[in-house]
Amino acid sequence: MDKINIPASNNLSPETLRNIREAYDIHGYYVLRNVFTEAEMELLKQEIKRLCRQHPELITFENAVDGSNRKVMHKISNFLECSPALMGTAQSPYFLSVVAAIFGEEAILCTDKINFKQPGGRGFLPHQDMSGIWQKYMTNIISIFISCENATVENGCLEIAPGEHKKGIMSEYMQPIEAAAAQALPFEKLETLPGDVIVFDGFAPHQSAPNFSAMGRSAILFTYNKAAEGNFRPQFMKDFGLPGSGAAQKM
Repeated sequence: MDKINIPASNNLSPETLRNIREAYDIHGYYVLRNVFTEAEMELLKQEIKRLCRQHPELITFENAVDGSNRKVMHKISNFLECSPALMGTAQSPYFLSVVAAIFGEEAILCTDKINFKQPGGRGFLPHQDMSGIWQKYMTNIISIFISCENATVENGCLEIAPGEHKKGIMSEYMQPIEAAAAQALPFEKLETLPGDVIVFDGFAPHQSAPNFSAMGRSAILFTYNKAAEGNFRPQFMKDFGLPGSGAAQKM
């Protein structure tokens, strides 16, 4: 599929962007509803299917939570160089304006992945992205989470603890937040529809439950850092042992 800029809409006024930044600063995340049209979402989902068919080397699997030996698809990483269509999404004026408004400066793409939570898919323990390898290279990150299917409580939607991003790192390096501390966090379950987008902070504690339902979900994630701090995309591919090396796209 050729490169296309979707979402095509770029109807965010300066006032709207200010409101997004103010709410984001308070809560550590912001939910944008109905960013993509049904037609745009269908294009994205067809592109994901194409990547799975033509680039199986990018796919990682995990053991299902039902105790069987069944493998379920977990994620696709570092796919943008194989997908002009999704590169267009990562570079869309809509998302660039949101990320720039929050950072207050130019941003650069660091990582890209597609997370799958198929029936039997595992959840994520409570953690902060900045407790991991990101802190070696940058002061913070912003992640854009594009919901491709209905994400519900039943199939393990994303959960974020509002306002807790202001409290710094809560765990040891590359470790989840300890259970006792996590239980005290006010996690909110963020149910989303196809085309909704969650923008969240690298210090925001987040988690998700396993998917014990019969309905799977997937999400496209792009993560950005401040361009002034450097281009670390190739290094991240190496550090994480991900397929390919990638080439950062300056925003």
